Amino acid sequence: MKRNLWLGISLVGIIAILMYLWQMDQQGFNLTQETKPREVLELWTSNPETGEMAKRFEEETEHMLVNVRYFHNSETLLEELVGAVSATTPPDLAEISAHYGIYSLIEAEGIVALEDWLDSAKLKDLVPGIASRFQYDNALWAWPIGGSLPTIYVNQSMLESQGYVSPYGIYTWDDLWEIANDIAGIPSNGMLWGFHTDLQTPWYLRTMLKQKGTYIAEGNDEFEREALSRGDLVEWTAAVHSYQIMPPLTHHLAITEFVNGQGAFLLSSSEHISLIERLVAGKFDLDIIPIPYSNNETERERGYMSGGSGIVVLQSEKSTEQDLERATQFISFLSNLENARELSDNSNYIPALRSLMKEPNLNISTSLSKPYHEMIQEAEYTDGSFASEFDQDIWNRLLELQEEIESTE
Repeated sequence: MKRNLWLGISLVGIIAILMYLWQMDQQGFNLTQETKPREVLELWTSNPETGEMAKRFEEETEHMLVNVRYFHNSETLLEELVGAVSATTPPDLAEISAHYGIYSLIEAEGIVALEDWLDSAKLKDLVPGIASRFQYDNALWAWPIGGSLPTIYVNQSMLESQGYVSPYGIYTWDDLWEIANDIAGIPSNGMLWGFHTDLQTPWYLRTMLKQKGTYIAEGNDEFEREALSRGDLVEWTAAVHSYQIMPPLTHHLAITEFVNGQGAFLLSSSEHISLIERLVAGKFDLDIIPIPYSNNETERERGYMSGGSGIVVLQSEKSTEQDLERATQFISFLSNLENARELSDNSNYIPALRSLMKEPNLNISTSLSKPYHEMIQEAEYTDGSFASEFDQDIWNRLLELQEEIESTE
């Protein structure tokens, strides 16, 4: 009896297996075909939009898996990245800031020059002023996602209430200081300050120096920290001490106070345009203008120093040619015109490709499109500043001088 029962159960099992195999055969399933393992890329970024683009790359690339590790900010990412390179355990790709950091990776032989891996036409299409921040020793060491420019955000409602019709008559820093001083001197307007900046002050100070022809090390040039002194930052000293329009050492509060209507002029990055518009939320009329000229009539160079970020391809003694090919495949994906447009738009960066700066390719999702467009067009023709081994030293020195100026009488 038990024998017959087990025999019946076995027959049912065999029939079920045969039916399953028949169904797989009808669906074209090949039992003898081995599934190709997925190739894995690791990307480090502090930009959610870059992570989303990496997932798009994963979806559109057969047998590809992209692991994305997010960081709170680019400074923390760079610190951990340098450590990972030193330990020969870097990710395949990482997004780094244009301000500083790339030289330490070059010096450690931790990243790959990209010219041999990318289409020459795409390289020629790069905007020099944006790409230069990732170029060293005649090589491109990161693919620029996009650039950004120092930008003056204006509480236009406050200006108009004091009889200033437009901010477009501001040509020099002294012009700006005088208007900001006029407004800040009126106690009834409810504001805290006439002018302020966010935490990227070393970038703004270096741009101010560049625009008036004060040369600071680029490329292979040497730099001595004593070469920069408080005497080079006369405009900043005037804003803090002569005009007293900027509260010292409170840069972490500047954006919050500005969007709440407590300031007239805010110096920040162009990439913050959508954020600031959203935070202002109609509380006052907002406008933007480019940074002014130097006060010296003979020094009107209108220099720009781009911000933004770029993607580096990392290597170690364990890296194979196949590893580098897989990583640079992602760079090629980003250099595609549509993908480059989408990523720069979503990141609020100025496009790094000339092709995307031309209408109708230029997509500006802001109510301030006209002045922003004019700034972008001007940025297209700036020469920019090449990466230097001293970029971080210069940043730290300018931060030191800024804090020194603001903490003394």
